[in-house]
Amino acid sequence: YLHIASANTDQPNDTAWAFRTDANLQPVSSATISVADGSLAHNDMPVVCSERFQGTAFAAMGGTPGNTWFGVAADASPAETIALASDPRSNGSGFVSDGERLHHVGYGWPPESAWINTYDAELQLVEQRQVRLLEGDLEGFWPQGVLKLGDLYLVAVMGFDPAVSAQQLTGEVWLVVLDADFSVVARHPLTSFLPGQTAARPWLARQDDWLLVGFDQDN
Repeated sequence: YLHIASANTDQPNDTAWAFRTDANLQPVSSATISVADGSLAHNDMPVVCSERFQGTAFAAMGGTPGNTWFGVAADASPAETIALASDPRSNGSGFVSDGERLHHVGYGWPPESAWINTYDAELQLVEQRQVRLLEGDLEGFWPQGVLKLGDLYLVAVMGFDPAVSAQQLTGEVWLVVLDADFSVVARHPLTSFLPGQTAARPWLARQDDWLLVGFDQDN
């Protein structure tokens, strides 16, 4: 397994580490990916660990356009770095591998629709799409949980009404189902909290016919 974590060294979220574990989640190796680099936002990073793609990506700090892929070697040490497309922003986004293709799902500009970027095996951009994951007045944020299930893609995303959440980002978790062409085929609200509460940074995991949805409440 591959785990990526960030922390504060000289300033918030300026450092990141990689950790490798075995099948029993026992530590095998670890390494620093980036140390005290204030030019990158290391928080809420996407992570992928497949046969072809193993690594993460960080966005430029402060809203500046730019995303950088950081490959992770078998011993958890940093490998190649590759510039990715400016949209979507890496922090708060999700990766999903499909054989020799890597899909990157997230938000950038304009904020109403998600960006879905497809990269080839060498992490060269093949296609960019914009998909409206949610309907009506809702906008999406943190589509970090992304899974491929047969010919479908599952995306867990926080939906929020910008008119209601103008001062504080609050919202609910939605499960969005996309077909092989990344068109929305179903939307399911999963949480319903009191006004002012939120369900942030949703995540997905699957075992057999069970789908686990996790999120941070009021964080």
